[in-house]
Amino acid sequence: MALEKCPDCDYVSSSFLPSNGKCSACHGSGYTGALDAFAKGLTGQSQHCETCGGSGKCQTCFGKGYIWR
Repeated sequence: MALEKCPDCDYVSSSFLPSNGKCSACHGSGYTGALDAFAKGLTGQSQHCETCGGSGKCQTCFGKGYIWR
């Protein structure tokens, strides 16, 4: 087994550094879109991202940026 960059993160670096560990669907915000995140600020209510469940973390590597293969 070896460590590899997570291919499913929002940003996969081209260097030896790990990926950023953020959800690629919500870009780490935890909400379904920019407008929804804005609405949360106004109303206190918003729709959580279905991909990450609102955590903002990549669900493949759980926010670490790398995986074991």
